[in-house]
Amino acid sequence: GNLFVAKGDIKGAILFVHEPFRSSRDWAYMAEKMSRKGFTSLVFDLRGHGRSLMQSGEELDRELFGDEEYQAMIADVRTARTFLRGVKGVGDAPMHVAGADLGGSLSLLLANEDEAVRSVALLSPGLGYDGVSVVGEVKKLGKRPLMLVYSMEDGYSRKSVEVLEKEASGPTHTETYYGVGHGTKMLAREPALEVLMASWFLGTILN
Repeated sequence: GNLFVAKGDIKGAILFVHEPFRSSRDWAYMAEKMSRKGFTSLVFDLRGHGRSLMQSGEELDRELFGDEEYQAMIADVRTARTFLRGVKGVGDAPMHVAGADLGGSLSLLLANEDEAVRSVALLSPGLGYDGVSVVGEVKKLGKRPLMLVYSMEDGYSRKSVEVLEKEASGPTHTETYYGVGHGTKMLAREPALEVLMASWFLGTILN
């Protein structure tokens, strides 16, 4: 992975989780931008993606991944969280998680394991990507803020967001775009999303 250390006084830490068949590079620009705003941020490659191709001396073939391998990715996210917590200056600073597609599902599961996670941002969320279900998981967030972002033509995410919104008991912000695709592709196609996410982490959208 790549670590982007906060410039100046640290305001918090952000863990970014990419979607399947992509890599940590999808989030690198956003992570670098947030480091300039005072957030130490980490992007990393899930197993079988990017530079995380080797396990026990053998190369992983993500084309052969089944539900079991995707569910095991929560261990990758836990490890990344532990690493980020150990970075000098982070310590008990407020931590946020953001993910796209399956990366969003894994981010949500991590937040429900770690009450120290202050907020969750999900791009193109789904109730069940690659065998990883998040049905009922939003309710477990309690009063922690949740952001949901999707593009209207992305039917599965649109319907999933409708369910997730009903499960939420804390402050929730939903942003709908049109014709900008799925996952982190939306960041490149809709400049307003970058601004929105920066505002979210800075706490100017919801407190």
